Amino acid sequence: MSNVAIRNEFVELLSVLGDLESEVDDALRRYILDRASERMERCREEIRYFEQVYGHSFEDFAAALASEDSPLLDEIERHHPTWEADYNTWETYAQEFERWKKRVSDLLTM
Repeated sequence: MSNVAIRNEFVELLSVLGDLESEVDDALRRYILDRASERMERCREEIRYFEQVYGHSFEDFAAALASEDSPLLDEIERHHPTWEADYNTWETYAQEFERWKKRVSDLLTM
């Protein structure tokens, strides 16, 4: 556990609302959920962009690329010469989304 200084005005107001520690925990939980939601939405927007460009979900796109007999790679290379950079960016957003999803899930079970 860490110690954090809280302005006296906030301590007084939070104490009026209930147990100080519980109120601080609840406020922090809501704040983290709000910020996590913002980050997840940003990831979703970027993921949707790539899904529109390539016409596939990231999972389907990655699976098709991993398949040796997939005609998708030839098609992608013809129409999207920068697909590898896009793939790396897309993968980063997909991974970040999953990390935030797990963090939110863990927070909700605390």
